[in-house]
Amino acid sequence: MAAASLAAARLNQDEWDTLIPQLPIAARGFLRHRDDLPKSAERILHELGVEDLVLAGPQDIPNIKATTVGNDSLVINDDEKDQVANYVEGSSNEIEAIDLKEQTAPEPAQKQWDFCDFGTDRNGLIIWATKDAAPFLVGKLLHTHVRQIDSTHPRLSIVMRRRQPLKNFSIKMDIPNGIDGLWQLDATPMFDRNTGRFTGYAGRLARRSQISKDNLNVLPDSPTDRIRQMLHELRTPVNAIQGFAEVIQQQVLGPAPNEYRALSAGIAVDAARLMAGFEEVDRLTKLQSGAIEINTGQCDLHGVVTDTIKRLEGPLRPRGAALGLRLSGDQFNIGLAHEDAQQLIWRVLATIAGALSPGEVIEVTLSHEDNTITLTTDLPAALKDLEDIFAPSIDTRSRPLSAGMFGQGFTLRLARAESKAAGGHCLVDKGKLLLTLPALTTQVDTHSQTERKAEQPSAILQ
Repeated sequence: MAAASLAAARLNQDEWDTLIPQLPIAARGFLRHRDDLPKSAERILHELGVEDLVLAGPQDIPNIKATTVGNDSLVINDDEKDQVANYVEGSSNEIEAIDLKEQTAPEPAQKQWDFCDFGTDRNGLIIWATKDAAPFLVGKLLHTHVRQIDSTHPRLSIVMRRRQPLKNFSIKMDIPNGIDGLWQLDATPMFDRNTGRFTGYAGRLARRSQISKDNLNVLPDSPTDRIRQMLHELRTPVNAIQGFAEVIQQQVLGPAPNEYRALSAGIAVDAARLMAGFEEVDRLTKLQSGAIEINTGQCDLHGVVTDTIKRLEGPLRPRGAALGLRLSGDQFNIGLAHEDAQQLIWRVLATIAGALSPGEVIEVTLSHEDNTITLTTDLPAALKDLEDIFAPSIDTRSRPLSAGMFGQGFTLRLARAESKAAGGHCLVDKGKLLLTLPALTTQVDTHSQTERKAEQPSAILQ
């Protein structure tokens, strides 16, 4: 109604000048469509911010009669004709010389660049690149316009289809305009932060001008490196799951039902076990590859073995099983840090204890001879029939005691790697498991000599 009223209103100049400032802002806009407002009203609208008024109507343009120029308006004599002809001929010669110079001039050299960053969409189409390389790369499919020249890597198209990282690929690009030679391709898959969907690759191309033909086959990552990369990828989600479970269990974000808290506590425990297992795998790979060395120090191996057997008595007692300790010699000092020695002995003895049958008793002997300390234990009946107790094992039975989540084979391999790093070895000989470590000649302040002589074998062995 306001639009219709303002469109049909017929007011004088004073009335418009009084009405317009009192109109709402939206109503003032309806006056833009009127072309019959007084000048003062238009000025007020302009001051109030109403700018786009209706354009004025078309103005009549008078017809102008065209004038014609007669044939005799321009007269050129013979001398002037000769001057014009000479000028035109000279200009033609200059133009021909310029064209010839442009044809014979050498083409500008292609700008060389040593590396460039790029990004692709989810189909592998390059959608952006750094300034120098953008004209040559944008719009090309990454897996079809490059030629893989190293046979040690899987096919580029397969890796991209699996959304895996592209690392150290040696390629040659089939793209004109001077982009030739060897290139190294590295790219990382990108995922949407909100939906988790794959969005493409972001990577870098680097020129490999120094590579010789003998070095085209780039050495692949070692199995140890691949295992460590896999562990890194596994740790991230497990660590996140553990963190969220602890948030729920501890009610960090608010009250949670007891049932949810109980479930989250179990999830946190399982995640912690997985993380501990990953640490063991990482330690084994590093020890086997020589990436780390075992911590050196001083400790009394007899005290470590005694403490470990006491810790195992609780889980073994309900089944009537036991580990008994006998000593041969004295001075059981070794050059390992106390914590590393505890882990090593626990892996060996806990693996043996976990395989004990109900009522089975195993004798453990700790001896010192020729600067070598040896821990000898009989194999339980469950392990005697195995061809290789160090081999990977899959045991679906529930055991009340376990030294690790990957089975006795992995745990004993880790103990063997640790003993080797400490200068000893771990092996099976004539149905017995032997762990040897070099002895130290210095005295360690633990149990006195008199206390060792007074110690007796386990009561079960007596």
